[in-house]
This record gives sequence, C-alpha cells and structure tokens, in this order.
Amino acid sequence: MPRSLSRGLEVLTSLNAIESAGVADLLKVLRLPRASLYRILETLCADGFVERGRSDHRYRLTAKVRRLSEGFSDDHYLAAVARPELIAVTRMLRWPVSLGMLAGTDIVVRASTDEQSPLAADRFSVGYRMPVLTTATGLCVLAHLERARLETLLDQLSRGASRAPLTVRERATLDVRLRDIRARGFCILDRRRQTTDATSIAVPVMDEVGVVRGAVTLRFAKAAVSLPAATAAFVPVLRDAAHRIAAGGRDPRR
Repeated sequence: MPRSLSRGLEVLTSLNAIESAGVADLLKVLRLPRASLYRILETLCADGFVERGRSDHRYRLTAKVRRLSEGFSDDHYLAAVARPELIAVTRMLRWPVSLGMLAGTDIVVRASTDEQSPLAADRFSVGYRMPVLTTATGLCVLAHLERARLETLLDQLSRGASRAPLTVRERATLDVRLRDIRARGFCILDRRRQTTDATSIAVPVMDEVGVVRGAVTLRFAKAAVSLPAATAAFVPVLRDAAHRIAAGGRDPRR
C-alpha cells in the first residue's frame, strides 16, 4: 500500500475514533510530521471525506465516508472476524476449516482455510455454494434456526426450490435428524469428496440473542482419524472458535 494512502487511512481511522480533533490532537495520536498531516487533511477535505469547522477549526468526518462501507454487509463483517479464528484452528489441528452461512436455500462459504491447510484434499473457495441439505454446515444451521424460519425454508425445499429438493418422506426423517443435531450441539456428516471420503463436523455460530448466523465446519479424511477421537479433539476447539467469532461478530457500525 502506498505510504500516503496508508497515512490517509490512519487519519480517517483516528477521526472516526475521536469524532472531532484539532491538528495538535491528531499529531499526538498519529506521530506524523506536521507538514504531512496538513497535506493529508487538505486532500481529505478537498475530496469531501473530512470537513474543518469554521468556528473551532477542528476536523470531522463527513457523511461521504459512509460510501467506503457500502456493500459491506453483516455477513462480510462476520467473515472478516472469522478469518483469523479459522486460521488459528487450522494451525492447531491442521485440517481445513470454513465459515458457511445461509443464502436462500444454499450454504455459501464465507471464509475458509483451504489454502492454509496442508491436509485439504479438495479446495472450496470463498463464494462456493452448496444445497443446504447436502452439507454438515447446512444441517447444523437448519437445526438451530428458529421454528418459523425453519418451517418456511423447509416448505421452499419441499416445493423444489433447490438443487437438492426435499420429499415428504425425507422431511419426516429430517425433523428427527435436526432435533438430534440441536440436542448434541453439532453436526457430523460423511460425504464422498472429489478425491477422498471425508467427514465434516459443524458447530453453530450463535449471536447474543440466540440467532444462528452460520456454522464453523472442519473437514478431515475419514481414514485418518476415528470418529470418537475426532469428536473429542475437534468439537471443543470448534466451539471455542465459534464463540469467539460470535462475540466479535456484531458490526460496530450499528
């Protein structure tokens, strides 16, 4: 990043934190040369991101700064919070981990450590979509949805609004399965991947009022770790990560 851009962002960040400031206040926080700070402030004022009060000569952000975050949704924010947590899990356990979130009748990968994991046999990039019923992430999210939203989604799936629709017989079985997942607090699913048989373990990410935001899911080779050993070793780590993601996942702009 060019140094002038980096310094400009530092000024915006500081003004966002302290709301209004004089040059002397900013110099204490930023430790920039006075001449450099003046040039940056003049540029930001000229571009409309910062304004200088006529009476107090203090600098403040303008409403134009909001444009910098347009398109940055709650899902994007949660993914940004999740990335370092997922990387920490992969460094500890070596297996690939992802954050998946519900989008219509699909699960979308919002963050992933497939590139960082030495054990990722298959790679699923951010933005990859999967039918909700075919993944541990999706079943985990469904199991923790509030009842009215779950019924609406299941009705959509029953009407064929998915690449993996839900039949009447499957719905009855699914209800039992979702109750079991909710009772355990995590979901386990065996699935044939592109190159190997894998098992996925998913735990929910729940916000402060108990609404499920997504699920953290770890994939491991079925032949490499027994299911009891994987459950004992992986579930506590995934739960801790999910709790930290949820704790940091409330958008401070709200």
